[in-house]
Amino acid sequence: MLNAIKHAFPEQRHGTVHVRLYACGDGNATLEVEDDGVGPRAGRSNQCKRGTDSTVHGRSLTRDLSLFLGGGLQRGQSHTNGGYRVTVCWPL
Repeated sequence: MLNAIKHAFPEQRHGTVHVRLYACGDGNATLEVEDDGVGPRAGRSNQCKRGTDSTVHGRSLTRDLSLFLGGGLQRGQSHTNGGYRVTVCWPL
């Protein structure tokens, strides 16, 4: 969520970040963080890579959290508003 606030709204642009946590009928929990910001930077990979960019650290933390919980991670452009969405699912 902090990455969404930090990177989705440059130059004091206003926007919305939605955070949803819910239990799925299949025995999993899902956490979604979605913004209506500027979207992913052109050419930026969805793969986690070590580097100096602070976004990489947020991506690594998200990936590590999903692995710790025994779940999965999806991230990419929002299907509804052109912003960015991260979804973490894990077994309850």
